[in-house]
Amino acid sequence: GTGGHASIPLPDNALVYLAKAISALGTRRLPVHVTPTTSDFINALAERQPEPMALSLRSLLNPAVTDQVLKRKIEDKKQALIINAMLRNTASPTILRAGEKTNVIPTQAEADIDCRILPGQTPESLRSELELLLGKALSRQRDRLEVKFTRTSLPTESPPQTALTESIKKALSRHVPQASLVPYLVPGATDARFLRPRGMTVYGFWPTLPQVDHATVHGLNERLPLDSFQFALQLLWDVVTEFAGSDQQR
Repeated sequence: GTGGHASIPLPDNALVYLAKAISALGTRRLPVHVTPTTSDFINALAERQPEPMALSLRSLLNPAVTDQVLKRKIEDKKQALIINAMLRNTASPTILRAGEKTNVIPTQAEADIDCRILPGQTPESLRSELELLLGKALSRQRDRLEVKFTRTSLPTESPPQTALTESIKKALSRHVPQASLVPYLVPGATDARFLRPRGMTVYGFWPTLPQVDHATVHGLNERLPLDSFQFALQLLWDVVTEFAGSDQQR
């Protein structure tokens, strides 16, 4: 944008352009992409629910009605947010930078956006989605905005059926016979992305009891009840000993 003295408002303020872009990212959603892992997860949940909830869950896999189901049928809004992040690439504004003095209009404004890419997607496909969304939001001012990646990595997955998952199932059946093991797509990132390309099978398996509030993760007063911590340690111990003694390790 054009810089100048703040006493004279300018029609092409870089901060205003950036604000429009941030508003678009915060109020509009990127396209739905149903991955095999998320499909298996949703279908597994649906099998344990009565109708019409089972039908609503399966409807999440239909991109034409996904947003309607998330808004109207999923009562737990925290769960709706998690499921939403499993069904599309995401972009969350986290850091803003602009200006040095209150009375000076800056010529440039920047925002850091934390983006997470689904399996099967690439930085290039994400860029296309972002540019389409921002182009609609800024209309004629689209050329004022530059999108660039400072760091990228591709998402990774391990297959849902391996000797390790069998060991987890056996250990789980001893501690919680009524529980089921289902595949799950973690919206965040883990160090598994460095290990899987080297041929290692990696799962994010940290079992917790139902009363655990997962909303505190990375947040204020992050915590885990002691009984859930003890439960997890006992279960994971059985998983490791079961797998270590298995002839099917891979």
